[in-house]
Formats: sequence, C-alpha cells, structure tokens
Amino acid sequence: MISAIKRWMLKAKMPSKKAIKASGVNELKSIGIIYDATSESHRTKVSKWIAKWNGKKIATCGFYGHNLPLNNSTLPTYCFKDINWYDMPTGPAIDGFLKNEYDILILASTTVYPHMEYILANAKYKLAAGPSHPSTMSYLSIIIEGQDLDNPDNIFKLIVDAINKIAK
Repeated sequence: MISAIKRWMLKAKMPSKKAIKASGVNELKSIGIIYDATSESHRTKVSKWIAKWNGKKIATCGFYGHNLPLNNSTLPTYCFKDINWYDMPTGPAIDGFLKNEYDILILASTTVYPHMEYILANAKYKLAAGPSHPSTMSYLSIIIEGQDLDNPDNIFKLIVDAINKIAK
C-alpha cells in the first residue's frame, strides 16, 4: 500500500509523456548522461566516454546506491540521502543536471529506479536514447536493444551507431 502511494506521489510530479523538440539531425553540442554510479567500473566507463567526446558540453547525473555521498568522484552523483520518502531526488547534483538543456540525453543503465525515471521525465532535452525499459518507453526517442546492456560501454556504442545510421 505504501509503495503504491509513493509511486502515485512521484508520478504526480512527472509529465505523462515527453514532448520531443527535435526537428532534424544537427550536430550534438550538449550531452546529458543518467547512469548508475554504484559500480566503480561504471563510473570509469562513463568517464572514458566523456573523454572521447572532448569539446562537447557534457553533464552527468549518477546514482550512487549508498546512504553516504561519493566523495572521490569527479562526476556529480546523488545517493539515498538525496531521495525523499516518495523517491523524488533532490540536491545540488539533481538541480544542476535539471537546469541544463541537452541536445541528447543518454540513459546509460538498464536498471531504472523511480528517481532516475523522475530525472528523465523532468530533464530538458531534444532527443533521448537508452535501453528498453517499461517505465522509460514514453520518454525515449531512440530505444536500443542488444546483448550485455549492463555494460555502459555497450550502451554508448549502440547509441552512437543508431545516431550515425539516422544521420546518413
């Protein structure tokens, strides 16, 4: 019963369907990345892709699945302490991420928590891409499927391939 109330409260804060503002294929200048930052290897792989996209304006929002914040990361993260009782994330990492507008928003995680869905629903973007997940289907413009999507490297590769195919 409590979980249904929590879900209802969170859904009330999210738009039901995202209006896509993209009208053509233009150069991507700003990229937003939502990912699960609990694993050190995931943080390293996201950092590697950020380095590859040198020259682009990139913002990340990583969920660190512990009660205390992650202090040794150069990428902004939020933790359980930053999530209220009905799973709405708050705090400087969330505020900083949601204030920007992105040419593309990448969901680099197959595990989608309600607070990650909230960020996806409330972020400002022209195009969104990520793995297929029932709770994110109405927000994503490009949905990828494939093997080993628990690895952010594979998610990024499939999204880049999909964008390149569209641009041709």
